Amino acid sequence: MDVPLRIAFALLLGPLFIALGIYLARGRALPGQSRVLHVRLGAGSIAMGVLVVGAALIAP
Repeated sequence: MDVPLRIAFALLLGPLFIALGIYLARGRALPGQSRVLHVRLGAGSIAMGVLVVGAALIAP
């Protein structure tokens, strides 16, 4: 994959992961899910977004 395209995908997906994480961490649980599960999923999604953006910036 071309470098500019890879960076564009990462800079698009990173903020989406972070936004999803913030939404989930606010605790809006779906039926059958606990609030604790949502906070954990939110934290994981935020971390994934940060890692995706970081990888795009460091990778050659």
